[in-house]
Amino acid sequence: MTQHDVRTALVRSMTQLTEAGVWQLSGQPPVPHVERPKNAEHGDWTTNVAFVLACTLKKAPQEIAQELATQVSDELDGARVDVVGGYINITLSDVQYHTLLARIAAAGAAYGTLTPEKSRTILLEYVSANPTGPITLGNARGGPYGDVLANVLTKAGHTVTREYYINDAGNQVDILGHSLLGDEHAQYRGDYIDDLRTRLVTPDAPADARSLGERAARIIVEEIIKPTLAAAHITFDNWFSEQSLHASGAVDRVIALLKDAGHLYERDGAWYFRATAFGDDKDRVFVKADGSKTYACVDVAYHLDKLTRAEHLINIWGADHGGTVPRLKGALAALGHTDVLDVILTQFVRVMEDGKEVKMSKRRGTYIALSDLVEEVGADVVRFLFLMQAATSHVVFDLDRAREQSEKNPVYYVQYAHARLSSILRKAREQGITDYRGADLAPLTHPKERALIRVLSELPDIIARTAQDYHVHRLPHYAISIADHLHAFYGACKVLDDADTETTQARLVLVDAARTVLAE
Repeated sequence: MTQHDVRTALVRSMTQLTEAGVWQLSGQPPVPHVERPKNAEHGDWTTNVAFVLACTLKKAPQEIAQELATQVSDELDGARVDVVGGYINITLSDVQYHTLLARIAAAGAAYGTLTPEKSRTILLEYVSANPTGPITLGNARGGPYGDVLANVLTKAGHTVTREYYINDAGNQVDILGHSLLGDEHAQYRGDYIDDLRTRLVTPDAPADARSLGERAARIIVEEIIKPTLAAAHITFDNWFSEQSLHASGAVDRVIALLKDAGHLYERDGAWYFRATAFGDDKDRVFVKADGSKTYACVDVAYHLDKLTRAEHLINIWGADHGGTVPRLKGALAALGHTDVLDVILTQFVRVMEDGKEVKMSKRRGTYIALSDLVEEVGADVVRFLFLMQAATSHVVFDLDRAREQSEKNPVYYVQYAHARLSSILRKAREQGITDYRGADLAPLTHPKERALIRVLSELPDIIARTAQDYHVHRLPHYAISIADHLHAFYGACKVLDDADTETTQARLVLVDAARTVLAE
């Protein structure tokens, strides 16, 4: 019985108490908060809903809890329901644990897949580093985040498009060209600049910075950025070029729409968006006095284009882009699009080695690129360690820890747990034990077995919560929790026991389910 099951049973019981006249509730009963008790002795689930209802029902929480506990007992099909100080504690029976395990085993890799009341089309943009050089770790943090969030949203029943926005029409492209020319406007440095200069700056090649920068940007995307992301197992469905927005007239259309709606005004030859009317701290230039469009203006055009392809947008940006969020959301609201965009801002990455910070600077050419880190410690380690911290937290990436091939490295610890599960199943096959999937699960009564089943059963709730709040860092911590419970189970319960065929087969069902959930 999952968290959702318990919550549903509580709501149904509250409705029944109201319909019977025991309670005087108007409207729908509140959705109760259900969580794991801090003390395992208090059962599998606990709720404080009696305290929430106390003011409305004008009763003591203890009385409310007792009434609800009596009613919900019938709904919970054999679970023990206790009232402790106004809290309702629910302890599942062995049979209910076996039902949970059977549900996981039957679903296989589909376990945790949700069917939402309303499936959404979502366009998820992440990384989108300028095509002016290798992807640094600051740019790269959104890569694993976006990739995993897309996986979660898909498993939660939504249709997700993964997109990389190529900023190939801005001032940075001019600077890239100047950097290849090596003139007074040059800013980017590094081996890749020297290589591109050798390839592109020739006597018969165009000498203007813009055309040179555009050619270099295309090479950087195809030969540096795409292979780097592929090596880190970060994928995209679309690579969207900023140049296409200008070529299609989309940027000019945005300006015309905002002017017609009265959201732009002219001052000193430039056109300003009335951003303060939508919560920004000052109005923003959208068209400069020389007629060129600002990045903010182009960004609005890009997001309007995205809204023709999806009903909801999610952007994963670095924290340094936080100031652009109010003006972007304000412009979208001005054009009639509210509550269509979520922006996740990821904090910065610090790389440590031998107790010292490794400095990064793309423009000086002294930096750690994502490709360097993947080559050094592997994609799995990079992804897992990046994901362990919430987006709002800074990441301290310890190279020494990442290189560890021991339990000090959480990635190794989780992978070892999966390898152990696979090894048990392989040994079972070698012993001729293959027909265990329909085994009787009654022998599974050990506390470590119950604890492992309980943590495996949490996957649907993990998916549902992460699809709502985008906190993907709970996934690696969940994987670690599964590994913890697996190792505890393995230490306490012998799986392959020649003297006890029934217990062996039941435990193989549990091992197989644990491997499936951990792999997922």
